[in-house]
Amino acid sequence: MDTEQVQSFDTLMPSPEGELVKSNRSGKEEFVKGRYFVIRRPVPINETANPALKQMIKDLTLAINKYYAFGSCFSDDN
Repeated sequence: MDTEQVQSFDTLMPSPEGELVKSNRSGKEEFVKGRYFVIRRPVPINETANPALKQMIKDLTLAINKYYAFGSCFSDDN
C-alpha cells in the first residue's frame, strides 16, 4: 500500500440542483490509506450453492465466448 490518503464515500445524495453528490451517512469526511484498494461486500458462504454457482459461471463464460465468436450470445454453433 502507498501512503496516499483517498477520500471515501458510502452513499449518493441528490443536490438541490438535482445532481448526485457523493457523501457519507455520518456527515464527516472519511479517508482511506492507499490510492489503490478494493471494496468488497462479504458474501455468506453456502456449500449447497457451489454446483449452481459453478454452472452459472460456466454458462456465462460460454455466452461471452459465443458473443465474441458469433456476434450474439444467443447464437448456436451447431
